Amino acid sequence: MRLRVKLRMTVATISRGKCVITTESLVELKHNVGKVFTFTCSDGDIVIAKVLGVDDEYGEVVCELVSSNKPERYSSTSGVQFTMLLTNIQLCDL
Repeated sequence: MRLRVKLRMTVATISRGKCVITTESLVELKHNVGKVFTFTCSDGDIVIAKVLGVDDEYGEVVCELVSSNKPERYSSTSGVQFTMLLTNIQLCDL
């Protein structure tokens, strides 16, 4: 069975050597709070997590972990709440 990606977005772009969050990405993440995303991070971590909120001021996504390819980074394998810096997210799929 093949899953279709409903929404794919590049969360950040590189501008003058700095990672910049796109406005469209913030809007899409905010409109999809409560849904599960697959986040591909700049450090190679692939996280499947439910988005609980987006903090514009601090540039963070508050999530509940479903799974990760690097589970040793988290205190448990699922259900733990954590934050990710938006600048560390390269791609996310709904």
